[in-house]
Amino acid sequence: SYFILDKPHHAYWNMYNKRGYVALMSDIFQRVIGILEQHGISANVDENTYTLYIKNKDEISSLTFISVVVSFESEFKIQIPDEFLSMDFIDKLPNIIYELKKEDFIQ
Repeated sequence: SYFILDKPHHAYWNMYNKRGYVALMSDIFQRVIGILEQHGISANVDENTYTLYIKNKDEISSLTFISVVVSFESEFKIQIPDEFLSMDFIDKLPNIIYELKKEDFIQ
């Protein structure tokens, strides 16, 4: 399962170059991969498309999933909206984190 994030089409995109966007996404993905590995979840990322591939997604227990979400929230100082607290979204979490953190990046 995978999710491809298109480049932002918001007004701020013109104010920031691709390098800043790439740097932010690379940082997010490195931290996400580290957290997943701490929880025994094997994953890799295609940095050309910003696609996260979780290798053993079907083996992740609900307790592990919640632990991962709590770790993400702590690491990134965010609160993941309830509508994304589902195993269907675990491979999309880096993109959700980006959406939640982009305002911090801009300011």
